[in-house]
Amino acid sequence: MPRWVLPLAVVVLGGALAGGLWVLRAVDEPIDRDAEATSLLAVVDDEVQGWAELERRGEAVPPADRQRIINRLLELNSSYPEHQPTADLLSRLQAEDLQERVTEAIENRVALSVFLPEAQALAERSPGLLLTRVLFGQVLLGTNQPDRAKDQFAAAVELAPNDPALRSLLGTMLLGAGDTAAAVTAYRNATALAPDSPAYAELLGNALVKQGQLDEARTIYTDVLNSDGSRHRAHAGLADVILAEADALTLTLGSNAPPTDDLRSRLEAALRHADDALDWGRDDRKADLLGYQRKRWSILIRLDRASEAATEIAQLPVEQRADPGVTADLVALAERLDQPALAAIHFAALADVFPDNIALQAQAVRWHDHANLAVAADPYRRRLADLAPDHPLLRPPVPSATQPGALSEDPFVK
Repeated sequence: MPRWVLPLAVVVLGGALAGGLWVLRAVDEPIDRDAEATSLLAVVDDEVQGWAELERRGEAVPPADRQRIINRLLELNSSYPEHQPTADLLSRLQAEDLQERVTEAIENRVALSVFLPEAQALAERSPGLLLTRVLFGQVLLGTNQPDRAKDQFAAAVELAPNDPALRSLLGTMLLGAGDTAAAVTAYRNATALAPDSPAYAELLGNALVKQGQLDEARTIYTDVLNSDGSRHRAHAGLADVILAEADALTLTLGSNAPPTDDLRSRLEAALRHADDALDWGRDDRKADLLGYQRKRWSILIRLDRASEAATEIAQLPVEQRADPGVTADLVALAERLDQPALAAIHFAALADVFPDNIALQAQAVRWHDHANLAVAADPYRRRLADLAPDHPLLRPPVPSATQPGALSEDPFVK
């Protein structure tokens, strides 16, 4: 036997035994999946952390790089679904992208319902992530689900109890859900965490007005305006306080009693603050200018200056006149002034802008008829006949003492 055969046999046998022992160890010692996932995630996380440096330099993360990382995280999340850090990083990046789309939709007044499944999935995958909770709550609020939105913001507050913005958002959710007392508490907590913020103070004042705590609300708004007289929301809030006080005085005097000098003085003060809100709010794209105008009109009506309000509404751009609140105001003015032609002209303008809206054509016909403007009603009657041949307004008239009154149909439902 050659001398090299035995040593070679020993080497081969030893290698086989070693391999067998390794296999046994591999069977006896299961792979640490958590450690493996953590190691793989670290590579991805390092690149994501590098994005912060780009952002500090004012550079955008290339969309292709961002999508590549998201795709890699999707793979890791599929392979290691139990690894929460991977799920949270994936959720964070997807939530940031979704937040941009939701913000754009809000700015363009697009319905948020399309984002609901995605936002809910992110919150369920990463319930301990602040962004997913806030985003889901925001989408719920935008889809008229204030009770569910409140729950999401309450959970967010638990994750970041010292964040005044979250406390404030929770207050807004609670107010939307009709829990005014809890909303006041949330806003108080926000102002306690950020005592120098006029925005949180204004929100607290608004909730206090709704709760009937007018003296405290007046003090808050006055303090804000003493510090900065250009705060349009504080002017609008102070107008609300004064109007609530005027309402109480009117109840004492009786609704049919002529306004006293005191009541008229209060209404004039409220009007000045409403006008200040309009003036200072024009430079703030987030200001509720239409809401301030509606407040002004309501005060003008109480000061027996309803014709001024009607003139201002008629001068609005048609897209603002299409607002349901403005339409309701105009109808109320037409009835108060006994001038149905005001409503006829209003609905005619809207019916021309929205020629396929059945309800608007019907309102144009109804108010023209009520104003005895039958000829002017004919174009809208013909359009209504084309859109809805069986509409009740096209049937022979039935004698009735009922006037058109307030909107009997939603003018914006096709």
